[in-house]
Amino acid sequence: MALEANNEAIQCKVFSTTFSGPALLWFRQLKPGSVSSFGDLRKAFLQQYSANREAPRTMADLYRIEQGENEHPKSYLQRCIDLVHQIHDVEPVTVTNLFVKSLKVGSLLHENLTMTPPYDMAEIQIRAERIFRVLEF
Repeated sequence: MALEANNEAIQCKVFSTTFSGPALLWFRQLKPGSVSSFGDLRKAFLQQYSANREAPRTMADLYRIEQGENEHPKSYLQRCIDLVHQIHDVEPVTVTNLFVKSLKVGSLLHENLTMTPPYDMAEIQIRAERIFRVLEF
């Protein structure tokens, strides 16, 4: 049910009932008279907590990702997949090309993926699982 009242005091009280933990402590420590409208409360809340928000991931993050010097291709693949899941509207071809190009040259996974380029990350995962299974024996 939406709160449609224009009474800002009610809006402030209702909004404050959603607070818990650190947010509730912050709310209780507001100086009396420092909030005169719902807009003031909203602005103060956003100023307090917007810095804690993680910036959304973009394709630029994907272009910057690199395999660590001693990072196993399996853990690097998982790190890339985790990043891809945080980015909206990624092109499968772009993601796969970036991943293959960022792999350290010389690994079996890199050789496999460069000999026959994969279509998407799902194909990379399947091929990587096969390679890693063989290497474990």
